[in-house]
Amino acid sequence: MKALSFIVCLALVLQVLALPQALCADIPSQVTISALGEARKARVEFGFESDSNASVYFDRETKDYETIFTSDADSAKPVDVKSLEMKHDSLYVWARITLHKPVDGDVFISIAMDVDDNPKTGMPKANDRSYNHGGEDFFARYSREYGADKFVLDRWVGPDTIEAGGLGFGTVKGGTISFAIPRRAIGEPSSLDFKLVARTFQDTNPDLSPDHLKYTMVGAKAPIEAKTEKAKGKTFAYFDFPAQVSVGIHRVHVGLSGKFACVANYVEAEQKVTPPWQLLARNPPVLFKRMCIKNIFLMQDQERVHFRIDFWDGLSGMGNYDKKILILADTDPKTGGFSNERFCKGNEDYIFEVATESGRLVSNVWNYREGFGGFRNSPLTDLVCNTESGMVQFSVGLKRIGTPKNISFRVACGGWKAPEGDWDIAGPVSSNLVQSDTPVFATIFEDNEDPSFPVDMKTVECANNPSKGNVIFKVGFYKDPTTSGNDVQVSIFINSDQDASTGMLPENGSPGGEDFIVNVYMKGGNIICRLLSAQNGPISEVAELEGAIFADGKLLVPVPLEIIGNPKSLSFYVVCMSSVNPMAQDKSPFDLAFTITGEMVEKTCSTTVKVSVKPGDSAATVMWSEPSAQANGFLVYRVEGNNAPKLLTPIPLPANARQFEDTGLTNGMSYSYYVRVTCPDGSLGPSSTLVTTVPRKQEQPYPRVEIAPSSIDLGSMQNTKGAYATFKVRNSGPGDFSCEIKPEPDYLVVSPDKLALQQGGSVDIRIEVTKDLAIGQHFGRVMVKSAIGIFYVEISLNVPEVGPQFKFVTNLIAEPMPFAIKLSWLPPTYRGEELKGYRIDRTEYYRGKLLPEKKTFESPPGKNEFLDADLDPQSVYNYKVVPVWPSGDGIPRMAESSPSVPQVIIMMKVGVKTAVVNDGAVELDAAPYITKGKTMVPFRFIGENLFAKVDYDDYTKTVTFKRGRTIVRIKIGESKAEVNGTLMTMDPPATIKDGRTFVPVRFVSDALGAKTLWEASARQVVITYP
Repeated sequence: MKALSFIVCLALVLQVLALPQALCADIPSQVTISALGEARKARVEFGFESDSNASVYFDRETKDYETIFTSDADSAKPVDVKSLEMKHDSLYVWARITLHKPVDGDVFISIAMDVDDNPKTGMPKANDRSYNHGGEDFFARYSREYGADKFVLDRWVGPDTIEAGGLGFGTVKGGTISFAIPRRAIGEPSSLDFKLVARTFQDTNPDLSPDHLKYTMVGAKAPIEAKTEKAKGKTFAYFDFPAQVSVGIHRVHVGLSGKFACVANYVEAEQKVTPPWQLLARNPPVLFKRMCIKNIFLMQDQERVHFRIDFWDGLSGMGNYDKKILILADTDPKTGGFSNERFCKGNEDYIFEVATESGRLVSNVWNYREGFGGFRNSPLTDLVCNTESGMVQFSVGLKRIGTPKNISFRVACGGWKAPEGDWDIAGPVSSNLVQSDTPVFATIFEDNEDPSFPVDMKTVECANNPSKGNVIFKVGFYKDPTTSGNDVQVSIFINSDQDASTGMLPENGSPGGEDFIVNVYMKGGNIICRLLSAQNGPISEVAELEGAIFADGKLLVPVPLEIIGNPKSLSFYVVCMSSVNPMAQDKSPFDLAFTITGEMVEKTCSTTVKVSVKPGDSAATVMWSEPSAQANGFLVYRVEGNNAPKLLTPIPLPANARQFEDTGLTNGMSYSYYVRVTCPDGSLGPSSTLVTTVPRKQEQPYPRVEIAPSSIDLGSMQNTKGAYATFKVRNSGPGDFSCEIKPEPDYLVVSPDKLALQQGGSVDIRIEVTKDLAIGQHFGRVMVKSAIGIFYVEISLNVPEVGPQFKFVTNLIAEPMPFAIKLSWLPPTYRGEELKGYRIDRTEYYRGKLLPEKKTFESPPGKNEFLDADLDPQSVYNYKVVPVWPSGDGIPRMAESSPSVPQVIIMMKVGVKTAVVNDGAVELDAAPYITKGKTMVPFRFIGENLFAKVDYDDYTKTVTFKRGRTIVRIKIGESKAEVNGTLMTMDPPATIKDGRTFVPVRFVSDALGAKTLWEASARQVVITYP
């Protein structure tokens, strides 16, 4: 079988798309594109020769804003900056500027950025009084003019700046201004060198940050080797970009002689196009382009031709900046066209314009006979602009453009004020158009002939019939199935809501989620067509459909759109059978698709989450469980009444997110939510169960506060100065808790002396004696004063009469612990000077042999115990505890011990996701299985339950187990593993299955000193340790 699903084979176009592109200015950074799971070779060009080696670094991860600089209040400054904070994600560098006080009137605040680390490019420093420090290439600007807030990205084009476009997510709340700077738009820099300027428009007293503020996106060093070559005044760095297991932007930074270049690799899944859309062009991402064209689609029905343009990174990064999209179309090569309009070459007879004007979406159709511009109200039809996803779609009536047989066009797009060089232009592309007064069918699937099927399907076609509100299915056959005299059944299984969580369950290889079934029964010349529904529980008949006909070897079945919920698109498959042999069924692929309104059918996965929601004051918190399989991110949707769902997270939440707070809601109003998983290949999981809540303002009860202990005995000591203890204050909520803490008498001090604890927070309060006290018993207390009451912690200590004084510890004990040893002792009785602390020297006898390396630890005074962890049970450890005074060391005391070894018995059955650990049941995230006669188990479960520290390096695909001196390294897919530095054969190798990493259980158990027993009758593996 071969499916005509218009799938663009990404591997075929990568040879063109992944070529290093021309770079602007002195920025050696680049953007590339690769297929999911594909490793690629990368080359970075530096504009200088260097004998140094290049290194590769990860892109740094940030979660919260980082403070770049702060400034004290200055009443003389009309615009007085308090702080600048920044963070970044895969698309943007986010900036948050806080003022000491909000400013009325016109404001100008700019972050002037040198992105290529070259002061000789960009804006020059005019004189000593210039605000800039020289070399700025881009300017992220917020301004308020005549009461309107503007967020603009300017670019230096000597002798002045020009507007390249907008900034994303610009907001002003009181004295806080925040916005997002698109990383690709400023050349994918590895770091920013910048200065902040804040002033009113006519002000001569601006607030200036220090020169050369820095913000870096460079993270930890990556385990990727880079090689360098020098040639003609340049240095080239070569390295292998590892294959990625999830779609998205994956960045590394290449460093050479203090200079950095970023390689932003866009990892894309296979592009699947929903018929009747045609993919006419697919373009790579390009540095600096603000509206960077990704895909150009076209489709036709009997009345209109439809266009769809997709943009890389979406359009949110343009913010509220006005933008334009022009389709420059040639429908008749024999006629003239626009010759003086922007981007036209003289043969374009129509211009289809989509634009935003002060946030309002407008459109027009222009023809060269009437000219371009001026007042005109000739809008396009079916206009949709999805800013978050970066999709613009519209249609134009075929009769409006002369019902052409062919259309050739180019696409141009950019900001209103952006120069032509900043616009992105794609094409020309062309497509033949069908001239027809009847529905235009698109071929969805073509099947090979197979005489073994009594009903042998040949083709499946679909057409939209908007005038009658129908979608028409056309099924063709290699031979007339009605001539046999047998009953013939053709079934069309339809998923109308693109959600696998509704409708039929998966069975017999079907994907599940089918909401409707069209059953067509044919015998002789009789046709009966019934529509069945599977939306609400058991399958039931909805209606008997009319209009189905069989002619010329093809079955035509019209289905009213209204009766199946007026879907925007359909997923479906077709099954054909005959009563002569009902089991001989000819089936189409399960993933056939057809769009009705132009909405693409997204690729789906089966990963799900369980969702709950908690109401708040004008807010709701949506929470979800661990996903059923590996997730790349999460999308949260809100449903209000009968309105369509609203996507609350246009940028998917990260894979480790487990909740989302929706704010700005109306108390007393009902809100419903559901969550969908984004899977590593870019597909979407089914919708979760809908959960509903009603936000309400609630009186906040007093929090429950625990203070422990309620009394402290500091013990008996000669020198009391510096003696200390701690007690804990815990706020169990609900709400926040604040208090003042005051000790008495005055020889006691506490730290901190004020608290502001959030719900669930806790803090240790340190109380310390500030002087030596006289012989005898002493009492004090600490008062914790708050709005909910006063609490006391009683303090006591004793100063005994002077007795014998020794410079060594007593009662030294080395207590064996699981893979650790705990030392404890009593302090020395010497009081001639203040004790500085303790030095602990350790030697190790591994399997009876003294190891040369020695370790030394320190313990502070007042702490008379020490835990030495991560030890090897085959070693004997000798400890020497030495008290230390300012005048020198005291007398050492020694103790010796070995760590204890806990016992464990692990039982796992092949194909079962429940294991038994020491008689307790443990749920696995994947069941063990057998390959090549060897049992494979989840790596983290077996390692952690054999008391090893387990780590997984996603870039090198390496699993590491470490316990004491035993280190096991296993690389995915390789038959050699490293055990304590020695390579050993491992068959089969470790592998990734269904997103989970598996290792051979016997190899890992043996390497970690455990015994493995295989019980064949029960298909069970038993591991015992030690």
